[in-house]
Amino acid sequence: MSHGKLSPCTLQNHNKSIPLFLYLAHQSVHVGGGVQPLQVPAPLVGLYDTKIIHDKRRHYAPMVLAADKSIETFMNAMKKYGFDNNSIVIFTNDNGGPANGMHGGGSSNYPLRGSKYTLWEGGIRGTAAIWAPQLLQPKKYTGLTHISDFLPTLLEALDLPIPQGIDGISFWNQILTGKESARTE
Repeated sequence: MSHGKLSPCTLQNHNKSIPLFLYLAHQSVHVGGGVQPLQVPAPLVGLYDTKIIHDKRRHYAPMVLAADKSIETFMNAMKKYGFDNNSIVIFTNDNGGPANGMHGGGSSNYPLRGSKYTLWEGGIRGTAAIWAPQLLQPKKYTGLTHISDFLPTLLEALDLPIPQGIDGISFWNQILTGKESARTE
C-alpha cells in the first residue's frame, strides 16, 4: 500500500489520547534502478509529454506531482481526523538532487555547486519545512542544521528531556527566536 493510502488509515485508526510518531519516507521523487532510474507512477506516465520538452524533466515532473498529491492527502487526513491542531510535521530531504551524471534527474541545485553523490554543497545541503501551527508563526530560518538535530529539536518542542550523549543539537530556540545556529561545524 502506498504512503498516500496508508498514512490516512493510520490517522483514522489511531487513538488520539496516545501520542503518535509517524514517519513517511516518500521515494517517489528519487533515483531508482533499472533502465529508467526515475520511476514514474503508472497513472502519471506521459502526463507532461506535450508540455515539457526536456526528457529528464518530463519524467521528473510527474514524480513531484505524485509526492505533492500524497502529501495533500496526508494533510487533508490530518485535518479530517483532528490532528492538524496538535502536530508537528517536518518536510525534509536527505541530500541534494541528482542534477547530472549517470542518474541525472532533471533537477537543479542552482546556485550551489555539485549534486547528489558529491561533497559540494549541492550534494549535501537540503531544505526543510516545519509545520506546527499551534507552536510556530510562519518564518524563514536559514541557520545551519543537520538531520540528527531533529530528535533533540522535537524533544525540546514537546518539553521532553533530551538524553545525554545523543548526536544532534536542538535548534528549537533558534526557530522561535531567529538567533544563529548553535552548530559550529
